[in-house]
Amino acid sequence: MRNDFDKEKFSYILQNIQALYDNQEIFSKYSGVGRTYISQYINMKLNTPPKPQLLKKIAEASKGITTFKELMYICGYLSIEESLFYSYLLKIFEYYNDDFKEIGLNDIQIHSVLCYFFDEQEKKYIENIITNLKNEKIDTFKNIINNINKSMENQKKVISNIIDEKFDTYYNEIDLIPIYTNENGSLTNINKTLNMSLNLNSNKNIFAYQIDDDDMLPLLGTGDIAIVEKMNTFESGYTCLFSIDNKDIMIRKIIDFQNYIELHTAFPYSQPIRLTKEEMISRNFTILGRIIKVENQSAFK
Repeated sequence: MRNDFDKEKFSYILQNIQALYDNQEIFSKYSGVGRTYISQYINMKLNTPPKPQLLKKIAEASKGITTFKELMYICGYLSIEESLFYSYLLKIFEYYNDDFKEIGLNDIQIHSVLCYFFDEQEKKYIENIITNLKNEKIDTFKNIINNINKSMENQKKVISNIIDEKFDTYYNEIDLIPIYTNENGSLTNINKTLNMSLNLNSNKNIFAYQIDDDDMLPLLGTGDIAIVEKMNTFESGYTCLFSIDNKDIMIRKIIDFQNYIELHTAFPYSQPIRLTKEEMISRNFTILGRIIKVENQSAFK
């Protein structure tokens, strides 16, 4: 996964699909995505894309507006080679956009043609467009399609020549991060590593922590991974990994009120843990690190 979820484009597509249904509830029913999530994605409130299984359902409910592969690209799941191909395809379609408009295609029809080039299983949408075109426009449409085909064939050769260099660059940026978990109040290495590109300064001491509770949902749930920058101090507003009472390891957002601190979960109405400066000492409150990134799967289980 490329980890570059295009929230704006995903929102735009969801809005177009939703407009084809009488209301959001019906769209939710056919797509398999809850109404709350649809609203959050449309309003670009979520930083993590849906899982591929849900993207496939959305594509099937889109009535030709998008395809599974396009959604996979927008959500950052495709390979580098496929991403380069799709990026070039977008540029080609920008070039021919006015030509499509001149023969009477609207924006949604043009997008359907684009989807065909990215996923030939969508050929039925091309056939529908030809059926609805005026006879004198069909040859022009076919000529445009042939020109795009030639351009894309040439681009495939270019991509194949540069892809090795792209992959070398990508894998050189990969970091192997040790994964720890809570074992009787101590951080324990589980002898596994997380492979990911963080683009962080190499002098930072980074480790991963596997969550064993649901206190930080929807940010983190059981089995999710938090990426932690090791440190022993905090600032107000930091979300930190810490130990307390020599037996518990937790993740909480820390708010500092000078004379005491509050440890907040992600639940808006839960009661925070409150510790005075004296209690922080007596309960052996120890900062283990600051959360800088999460690998969240629980929200879409």
